[in-house]
Amino acid sequence: MRYLLLSLFLFLQLNVSAQQLHPYKDYVHNFSLSLPDKWHYWKNLDSINVLLLVQNPEAPRIHDNYNVTVVMDPGSNVDSSFAHLMYYTAGNRLKVIDTGTYIVDGKRVRWYEDLHVGRLKKDTIASFNFLLYNMDRAYLLTCATTPDRRKLVKPLFHSIAKTFKTDLHLPSEVFKIDLNGDTQWEIVAENKNEQVSNYQMVPAGESVKSWTKLLNFTIVKSAASTDISAILANMKAQAEKQYTNPAITILANDPNYGLIKIETNDTVNEANLFFIRKGDAAIHMIGYIVHRPRFNTGEAEHWQEVFMKGKLVIE
Repeated sequence: MRYLLLSLFLFLQLNVSAQQLHPYKDYVHNFSLSLPDKWHYWKNLDSINVLLLVQNPEAPRIHDNYNVTVVMDPGSNVDSSFAHLMYYTAGNRLKVIDTGTYIVDGKRVRWYEDLHVGRLKKDTIASFNFLLYNMDRAYLLTCATTPDRRKLVKPLFHSIAKTFKTDLHLPSEVFKIDLNGDTQWEIVAENKNEQVSNYQMVPAGESVKSWTKLLNFTIVKSAASTDISAILANMKAQAEKQYTNPAITILANDPNYGLIKIETNDTVNEANLFFIRKGDAAIHMIGYIVHRPRFNTGEAEHWQEVFMKGKLVIE
């Protein structure tokens, strides 16, 4: 029987430690961490500080659980905020078991493990507290369980803590094209603000001041409702003003995309092929430009095919 109980304990320990974790991201409050498979979670709408509650539905009595709290702590740092946390939670503490530091995504995470008396003064709680600091805010991950389950769930809670991050990269809509071919392209210029982002690519070895061909990528946010026909008409009008008797061909005029080719009769001008794609969140424009007045045979057709095979992705 003793060996049976030992085997059962080892099985439970392995099962808890090997929990599959799933990412959770809160872009409003700028943090992310992992959620164990089959655990219940919900956003806490009754508090401005405790933002996320997570609970193991299969744990007995006082459930294995954790929550994320975010509080303002201006002008502080991770060490000062950690000292504040230790001070303000000392009242119900019975014993500090362990402390330490992690580096997660380049930021220090201070943590401590303790035993303390529950709110109703009836139960003893084992807790693991992980704190990180970013932009005047202290982010606290508090994990709790019963003392008899402390060693069992400790690896899981620490695994979750190692995914606890801030400074989330906001996902954005991007139009991707396949640039695998004979030419190796390099970014030589990039500009970005809240509404417009733009970058330019030229063949390897060329520069933004000296190039034979160039790709110009532009994303205009909050412009997805703009009519493609209106954009094409505006580009045509601008070309007619800029060049003398340009050869302008609108190759596609669809509600979701457009394509316009502009060639000139002046040896100092460039030939342009512009593709416009309407997304859910932005207008995406790609220009293929060569340093000669006209495209070579099949050149515009090749890039038209590349553009048409492009895909909108979120990354």
